[in-house]
Amino acid sequence: MMTVWIMTGCSTTSNMQDGEYLYTGIKSIVVKSDTTIDVEAEMQALEEVKGVLSYAPNNSFMGSSSVRVPLPIGLWIQNELMNDHEKGLKKWMYNSFASTPVTISAVAPETRVKVATNTLQNHGYFQGYVDYEILDQNNPKKKKVAYNVNLGKPYILDSIQYVFPELIDSIRIAADDKILLHKNDQFNAEKLQNEKNRITELLRNKGFYFYRPDYISFFADSTMSPQKVQLLVVQDAQTPDKAKKQWTYGNVTVNINGQRRVGVKMNAPRDSVEYGGAKFFFTEKCPISPNILRRNFRFRKGRLFSQDRIDETITNLSNMQIFSQMQFSFSPRDTTAMCDTLDVRLDCTMDKLIDAELDLDVTQKSNAQVGPRVALTLSKRNAFGHGETFSVKAKGSYEWQTRSNGDYERIDSYEAGLDASIKYPWLVFPSLAQKRFRYATSSQFKVGFDHLKRAGYYREISFQVSADYSFMSNRYYTHRLTPLSFVYNKLEETTARFDSIVADNQALLYSLRDQFIPSMGYTIIYDNDIAGVNKRVTTRIEAEIKEAGNVISGIGALFGNDVSKNDKKLLNVPYAQFLKVALDVRHKFRIGANSMFATKFYSGAIWSYGNSIIAPYTEQFYVGGANDIRAFGAHTIGPGRYYDYKGRGTYLDQAGCVKLQMSAEYRFPIVSNLHGAVFVDAGNVWTMSELESHPGGQLRLDRLWDDIATGTGVGLRYNLDILVLRLDMGIALHAPYDTGKSGYYNIRTFWKDGVGLHFAVGYPF
Repeated sequence: MMTVWIMTGCSTTSNMQDGEYLYTGIKSIVVKSDTTIDVEAEMQALEEVKGVLSYAPNNSFMGSSSVRVPLPIGLWIQNELMNDHEKGLKKWMYNSFASTPVTISAVAPETRVKVATNTLQNHGYFQGYVDYEILDQNNPKKKKVAYNVNLGKPYILDSIQYVFPELIDSIRIAADDKILLHKNDQFNAEKLQNEKNRITELLRNKGFYFYRPDYISFFADSTMSPQKVQLLVVQDAQTPDKAKKQWTYGNVTVNINGQRRVGVKMNAPRDSVEYGGAKFFFTEKCPISPNILRRNFRFRKGRLFSQDRIDETITNLSNMQIFSQMQFSFSPRDTTAMCDTLDVRLDCTMDKLIDAELDLDVTQKSNAQVGPRVALTLSKRNAFGHGETFSVKAKGSYEWQTRSNGDYERIDSYEAGLDASIKYPWLVFPSLAQKRFRYATSSQFKVGFDHLKRAGYYREISFQVSADYSFMSNRYYTHRLTPLSFVYNKLEETTARFDSIVADNQALLYSLRDQFIPSMGYTIIYDNDIAGVNKRVTTRIEAEIKEAGNVISGIGALFGNDVSKNDKKLLNVPYAQFLKVALDVRHKFRIGANSMFATKFYSGAIWSYGNSIIAPYTEQFYVGGANDIRAFGAHTIGPGRYYDYKGRGTYLDQAGCVKLQMSAEYRFPIVSNLHGAVFVDAGNVWTMSELESHPGGQLRLDRLWDDIATGTGVGLRYNLDILVLRLDMGIALHAPYDTGKSGYYNIRTFWKDGVGLHFAVGYPF
């Protein structure tokens, strides 16, 4: 009754004061441009102007400034209960649902156009301006706003001259290739500030600790030539003397405080130790080896101050994950004019060192199985006083079938496992443990056990031991070395259904046999997408190479074993031999402030030899699914033009030893945090040789085009800041197998065979 009573009133302006009008959004933003010199600069300027002008009205649709939800329930409740909400149900409804009216005076369009005009001028549109118009609505108490943006002709940089003292200028000239201001660039106030910051950062890394961007001034003259600016960049005359000279590191003091507790006063240091030219003070028992802390310092006493080296030190110490707070402070050793030494003080506060992480989700697979997955990880940081992290992870999942599998008995699946690992913030390796690297390094050692029962097919156990090392050679390149990965897979039990499948596919049985996988690998990653650097084009390239069995085979040869045999064993169990390579290349092209074009290219191959006729099942490739070819389900394409004509409904035998996959996606804003995407995917997997069980599965260049599965589609992405929710609808264009239809578009039925829906978290690439 209460809801009906409120809706019958249907008033959103009955309590509006005289002279006030309800703002119902932006009618339009009309842009007029005389000349375009830099398309990207113009788009960025307009994005910022629209951001200034945008203001969401009541009952806005997902934050939109122009689209509203039809039923303004919040305003109805506000107007009807404004003077009668002191108690009972009315009080609850008012406090829970009432919305304060957004008025024209609150929007302040006059102020907004002034800010927007100033924004245009900051982007070089000195003659640009923004005006507005208040538009009447059917209800005289409601108004809309229309804005007109007149860009005018943009101004460009004509000449740029730098005037600095000799030493500072020599440092600036040495990095002249990184200059941000160029002749014929469109004037941009943000670029001027970024150039100030660039020069300041350059000088602070060459000892000028006290230098600040405020000590750099710009003088611009736009009267010499039409639409052109002569720019002079100078050091301010009021720059203090201490900012004009270089400073060196002095004495180093480190204060390590115990874990901060609310309401408890921090204790004074009670212990100290000197190590490596630094003095360490502790409020409690020494929590971590001074050697470990000193190893992560990237600066040395007596060397020129460098902000980069301080930042690298903070990054390295942060990677240890044992401190909740860290702060560097620097002070001149004395107050004399000759002083050029900075004493260094680092204050650290210990963090809580025990973490618990629970990961829970529900998965649904293409093999008609659905169920929950849970993983619990317990971690102890600084477990043994050397900055290491010791973790134990328990994981499990359970799946049950959602449809019949013919005559086969329904058997639900489950998986359970336990992992233990220890991670060190340095390279735990002879001759490398004491070596100081400029960037963060890590070493991880892991042991694990898994027990898997796959519904209707088989039961398997797996043991694994691995050692991984990671380091960066510079800010763009990361190297990951796995000198040891030892996996033991044992197929303990199979079903009649599984046996009927492998009777026609001995390669599948061979790939799932009891075997050791003794491997080592190396991965190099190039990534120029650095936090805080807004690049228009970013690239990420990951190349991997992995081999298995060669070391074991070589050791056997030293003891007289025949390396050409294909049934070699370790501890009376056969072991795999293969070489695997993979390349993953991703590009992101930013278009304006919120749009992006992203591409992905992936290729991989695995050669089996010696002791293996086919690679282990866990090492093979597959395509399809939410992050691959989205028009098809996972494990439903390939190898090659193979198709499960027998209708066994299994995804087990649709993997391959060669993979090629390409994707392109255009991402664009729709409303507020809701974005859309249009994408194209293509790819497949193949076998190295023709298999009787998989006719047409071999990679052949003469039919490569027809073997590529392709699809297009559209998607939605909702950005929650901490994660991105994604819904994609893939539309198949071409299936590599015989569908009974001729032509490139050979999908039998649009909805049943040609559409794939995927809900996922995060971007596909």
